[in-house]
Amino acid sequence: MQNPQQAQESLVIALQAAQDANDSLLGAAVLAHMAFIPAFSGDARRAEEARDKIRAAREFARRASAPAEMLAWLDAVEAETETRFGNTRRALQLINHAEDIFATGQPRPLPPWLDWFSEVRLAGFKGNTLLMDRQPGPARETLQHVLDNLREDEAKQKSVILGDLAAVAVRENDPEEACRLAEMALDQLVRNWYATGMARVRAVRESLSQWDSLPAVRRLDEKLYGWNTTVNPKLRLVRSAVSRLAWCFACAAGWCSDYFKVSGIGVPMRSKASRWALVGSASMGTVTRVPAKRTWLRVRVARCSSRPRKLR
Repeated sequence: MQNPQQAQESLVIALQAAQDANDSLLGAAVLAHMAFIPAFSGDARRAEEARDKIRAAREFARRASAPAEMLAWLDAVEAETETRFGNTRRALQLINHAEDIFATGQPRPLPPWLDWFSEVRLAGFKGNTLLMDRQPGPARETLQHVLDNLREDEAKQKSVILGDLAAVAVRENDPEEACRLAEMALDQLVRNWYATGMARVRAVRESLSQWDSLPAVRRLDEKLYGWNTTVNPKLRLVRSAVSRLAWCFACAAGWCSDYFKVSGIGVPMRSKASRWALVGSASMGTVTRVPAKRTWLRVRVARCSSRPRKLR
């Protein structure tokens, strides 16, 4: 959702793949994800666009005789979209319906791509909706339950829940607790980067502006605006990989001076590795030695964007 246009393009490809596979259940999942794009756009005029995608997703799920957990997930997705458009009452009704499905539905085999969804994850949706509905007490209780019951392999989600708990503390006029929770979320993000989690923390910091002079807020700023969190850790990994590639190529080429240079950060623009955006500059290639007059043949093999991607 950080890049809506690229997300839309990817989801269209996914929908076409689901059609090729004649997999209506997968098509329902893709259509539901498409609803998030207008929902997170901040444009209230796109509410019907999101709702149309949800209706389509439910119809595809009906054709596929979707398992109960899938129907509960669709309720959660619709609740999330309604929450973004300010309709928290409708969102809470949908979440209550999803809870009833979990309580009464018969367990059935789930597709591998939905094995993460559970009653705990549903409660995460509920906690955020209660927060947006200005019910800090129930929101805190729900979110703490989620935090206490997340599995070890759900580390990314912890930053989101901690961010929501920090937002609850702001609503309760407890800036010190809000900062403590936000710092815990940042600690998670350093280890397991998640753009949604960082967005939650930044929203909390914006809401703390009236307490800017507090030591707790200044400590939060020190951590929030450090290198480990200002630069997306995934970009640092790419930079490390590019540097290693540079060293390997240079060694393989017998170290040709001034030929192979890499500086800055490389970011994949697509799933294909041939397209990169660079913050800085890069010159990548292979070399073949030509014996005559010790001449070197230089061939560029990398495609580089003329404009660097923005760091988010």
